[in-house]
Amino acid sequence: MALYTWRNGARTAGVNADVAGLELERIRAQHGGQLSPPDVVHESRPAHAPLHPVFEWDDSTAAEQWRLTQARNIIRSVRVVTDGDDVESHTTPKYVSVRLDAEQYYQDASVAVQNVDEWDSAVRELELRLSALNRALDDLRRIAGQSTSPNAATVLSLAERALAMAANAIKAIAA
Repeated sequence: MALYTWRNGARTAGVNADVAGLELERIRAQHGGQLSPPDVVHESRPAHAPLHPVFEWDDSTAAEQWRLTQARNIIRSVRVVTDGDDVESHTTPKYVSVRLDAEQYYQDASVAVQNVDEWDSAVRELELRLSALNRALDDLRRIAGQSTSPNAATVLSLAERALAMAANAIKAIAA
């Protein structure tokens, strides 16, 4: 029976999840019981390393991919300031992520809200993010039995209620 499996959508380059999980555990143990991305990259550099195929080792390609990640972060970080005393409470995103057919791009939020297809796409993206939060909450709930925190169950219950309210609000927006 498998010990590990990949999350849906993970880029695995054909590496078996059990191989990856055991290798990550080996790296964690070798580095004092803590697992860090720099250690994983370092241990995966040799061509014979189990996780080597998962990484992009061509520096020009990897650098370009990193710059694309930085560009996405910049786009998602820009917000529009509206009138008000408190700048933080009076800002909105300038751009929203849109996925139509096979194309993904960012659209000016004020334009997207006027375009039915782009608006629907932005709402679907929000639903996907909420789904990811629910999966993370489920993961925490599964491991909460191992927690030494007396408040773990209470905090998880509050988070569950908050996510349910968010889901209802998103459904209302989508309707």
